[in-house]
Amino acid sequence: MEYCENNVSMESGPTEETIWTTLIEVLRLSHQEREIFKKSVLGVQKKLQNNRNSEIKKLKVQIGNTKETISLIEERIEEKEVEKISSRGKAKSIQSFIDKLHKELDKLSNELLGMENDLITLESDNLWIHWIQDYQNNMNKLLTLDPNHRIEVIRKYIKSIKVYFDSETRKHRLDLKFKLPLIGDGFKWKDSLKKKHGYRLFKGQHEKVLYLDSKQMRKTRSDKKSKEELIVV
Repeated sequence: MEYCENNVSMESGPTEETIWTTLIEVLRLSHQEREIFKKSVLGVQKKLQNNRNSEIKKLKVQIGNTKETISLIEERIEEKEVEKISSRGKAKSIQSFIDKLHKELDKLSNELLGMENDLITLESDNLWIHWIQDYQNNMNKLLTLDPNHRIEVIRKYIKSIKVYFDSETRKHRLDLKFKLPLIGDGFKWKDSLKKKHGYRLFKGQHEKVLYLDSKQMRKTRSDKKSKEELIVV
């Protein structure tokens, strides 16, 4: 999270709750997430007829390897960002390489979300519920997830959270940047008169802005204290 320069902090509890409920609502409405979940359910149901335990073991290895690769790429990006600052003459070529790393990172993040959804479905005790209801049930479970475990889910979907303070309105603004374009995504029928032909998904936005009112703020004596009280992503 990036911090704003001000002497007003936010209550960590209400702030985290606002971020959490916003994330769940985005996921609940996202057509891309529902499509991934649907394909996971339908695909997994077929796989379960063969060897469920084998699929779970294999999937966990793939998830582990993908997470490791993502971590390596993120470290590489950080290294190149530092190198770009110290080697201004090569800044352009370095930035080009960084852009390629970000592209690969986005691709792997998308694949990871799909694999994790597959794993949730495989390990579910009730796999034969209609997929739409199953998806809503999963969202409801996430909504009541213990606060100590929410940060892992937030990091799974949200890339960064920037905080600004408007001294005139006395409100904090949170800019949430998602790893995938889930904000306001949707679908369109290929033929509205013949829906059996299927539909196409279209992407949404990566960013969503939240405003916190005065009830979620309080005066502090130092910037340092203010920073410590905020959730860090």
